[in-house]
Amino acid sequence: MYDSLTRWSALASFALYVVTLCVWRRGNHARVLWSAACALMLLHTALAFHLVHHWSHAAAYADTARQTNELLGIDWGGGLFFNYALLIVWLADVIHGWRGIERYKRRPRAITWLIHGFIAFMWFNATVVFGHGWGRLAGVAGFVILAIVSAKPRRV
Repeated sequence: MYDSLTRWSALASFALYVVTLCVWRRGNHARVLWSAACALMLLHTALAFHLVHHWSHAAAYADTARQTNELLGIDWGGGLFFNYALLIVWLADVIHGWRGIERYKRRPRAITWLIHGFIAFMWFNATVVFGHGWGRLAGVAGFVILAIVSAKPRRV
């Protein structure tokens, strides 16, 4: 049960992430969805640390190392620090968006691309590379949807 709560919170965050990017150019309501997706990722992390790792960074690191070793043959848990970075970057982006939408929209495009590229990279790894079963299917479907939406011409 604990494992499923942790997985479903991550999948819900991913689903909102995909929906948000699909409606990103349609107005300010995307900011609410973006915030909710981030909040669900924070919930996922809290659930994982509480229910699975019992608030032990060492246990989370060891579990990350085990998963990385099973998939890539490398006994390294450093990917956990990328997960921490994801939380910091995403939360900072949400806070920046709520401090003023016009200022948020005026920031350099390179920063926006870096942030979204990093978050997409993390989601791709979480769902497609390290995912399995329904999680991997959701990841593939989500990224196919994002590719289709991204390929559509922009309306002026």
